[in-house]
Amino acid sequence: MSEVRPLPIFPPVWVEGRDALLREAKASLNLPFKILPSPAAAAGPARVLAFGAVPDFMCEFVYIRPENVDRLESVRGALEACLTAPSTHPGVVTEERWLSAVMGAEVRLVAIEPLVKEPTPAPSVRFY
Repeated sequence: MSEVRPLPIFPPVWVEGRDALLREAKASLNLPFKILPSPAAAAGPARVLAFGAVPDFMCEFVYIRPENVDRLESVRGALEACLTAPSTHPGVVTEERWLSAVMGAEVRLVAIEPLVKEPTPAPSVRFY
């Protein structure tokens, strides 16, 4: 188990006892990697685990309701979704869902194509 994955946490204020709760939840999942909790930030490296507060920046996250932030079962389920679930999982709040809630209308993200296209290479010429 040498792989270490970042685990962005929101809000970034660390609550005493949360590390033990996360450690116990992670151990019960039996995943083949370690996690490294760190404060969440915009454009972070991974899906955010949100303890009782919705991130105030656009990101993909898994939300734990305030009344459940100290319950092992809730933290375990959220941690599992955060680390292993696809974006289509109902517990994962995608950037589209977050933006839709903020803007009050359905939002769809589309891929952005580069403004400058790479030049088409000239056909190779062969001299005999």
